[in-house]
Amino acid sequence: MKRPRGPQAPEGTLAIPPTAHPLVSVVMVTYGGRQWVEPAVTALVAHTEAPFELIVVDNASTDGVQDVLRSIEGAKLFFNDRNVGFGPGVNQGVLHAVGRYVCMLNSDAFVEPGWLPPLIEVLETDPRAGAVVPRLLHLDGVLQEAGGVVGSDGSTRALGDGDDPEELQYRFRRYVDYGSAACLLMPRSAFLQIGGFDPAYPLGYCEDVDLCFALRERGLRTVYEPRSNVRHVRWGSSSRLEAERRVFANQPILLARWRERLAGRPSFADPPFEAHDVLQARDADAFDRILLLTDSAWGSPGPPSPRLRAVAAAIADMWPDARITMLLGTAEAGDQLTGPLLQAGIEVAAEKDWDAWFEARRFHYSTVIVPGAACFERFDPLIAATQPQATRVHDIERLASRSTPHLERWWPGLDGGPAGAMARRLPSLEAWGIESADAVLCATPAAIAFANAVSPRVPAFLVPGISEPASLGFAERFGLAMVGDLLAGLDFEDVGGSELLGPLRSILAEIAALSPEL
Repeated sequence: MKRPRGPQAPEGTLAIPPTAHPLVSVVMVTYGGRQWVEPAVTALVAHTEAPFELIVVDNASTDGVQDVLRSIEGAKLFFNDRNVGFGPGVNQGVLHAVGRYVCMLNSDAFVEPGWLPPLIEVLETDPRAGAVVPRLLHLDGVLQEAGGVVGSDGSTRALGDGDDPEELQYRFRRYVDYGSAACLLMPRSAFLQIGGFDPAYPLGYCEDVDLCFALRERGLRTVYEPRSNVRHVRWGSSSRLEAERRVFANQPILLARWRERLAGRPSFADPPFEAHDVLQARDADAFDRILLLTDSAWGSPGPPSPRLRAVAAAIADMWPDARITMLLGTAEAGDQLTGPLLQAGIEVAAEKDWDAWFEARRFHYSTVIVPGAACFERFDPLIAATQPQATRVHDIERLASRSTPHLERWWPGLDGGPAGAMARRLPSLEAWGIESADAVLCATPAAIAFANAVSPRVPAFLVPGISEPASLGFAERFGLAMVGDLLAGLDFEDVGGSELLGPLRSILAEIAALSPEL
């Protein structure tokens, strides 16, 4: 929704565009940090298209901030005669808000283009979302926070601080323990229902964690949305020493209130922190942790099948609290493939050293889904060594025992190389994968019959494929040679695309010789 254009302020004047019906009420609390306020409001005006109002509560600043605030046309300003603290200041501002949503925005936080629509989308499409936070960056673009985790002693840690924000582990939308109130959007009604920030936390720090936990008590979650980016000056209005002092004073209050919920988690009080501990805290509320392997992860060319991606999306939709991780090859991890997965809340991993990756996630997953015999051969030792507690699910999309005889007939040179050796191993690997599984997912009734014949004790479930996109229209096919009914006519329904490369190369070579103009 774009804001209506009202009367324009004189050139050089910082002004909030007037609106009678703001969608968002931005609440900013100031206490010092004069040099950041004007740039922060300038970025807000420049990069916010939705109608909004700005409410600023100043906590008795003495460095000239009040003069800067008075120069901003259209802002609602409130000046306190003492520093009441961040939380009470926000509460004071929200009492004057009229927008459907309230956004807490620090005076040293700079929103980037397109920051608001993804946040609003989360609140309007996820009925469990009570608050949403963006990806916070340092001024130099390095990651500052991809959501936060809380330890058993009330200690907190910003996920990813100092890392590359484009790493895949920081690019998927997910529920988090909390998000910093440097920028936090939530429905105004939800803020009022929980009573806003608890004034028990003096001056600042830990009240945003408490707010997110209070939402959780009411069945609402805090969502991290990495499509929204905001740059933030850490300790822009105070020193690091002062911030640490306040955190130290407020953590006992947080712990006394939420001790039971935090029991069993690691502590983040004393660095360095083990990567495994951070991962365990990140996924502490994900009781179902599902690891979904793909052929591309072991080096097979091409993306995972549409059916396998649909399975992952269906799991994410049915169990929004689950942590779903899909493994891809590095060559397949481009934005076109990973974008929809990440937006669906599916973590994507693409590593060159899977041994180290599995070792870092030892005993982490509750279920491992392995698609096909070749993938089973590559990853079975790693799964057995690092995820022995996990339920194993073997997925059969195409039966290797049926495809190999066809390939040998249509590709005479198959026996001569490593592809032939693999093809000969696949049928026995397929049976081994079924026998060692706790359950089998099958794309066809034929696969279910095969699985039942191999191991009647292992339950098999039909999970069919999805409809492919419509074919090109006749007019759009001009100049193309179409090879039709190859799979159906030759009984290739259980042969994968990569397995057909040999036969198809032979066929295409003959077509090229007959019609070189194509």
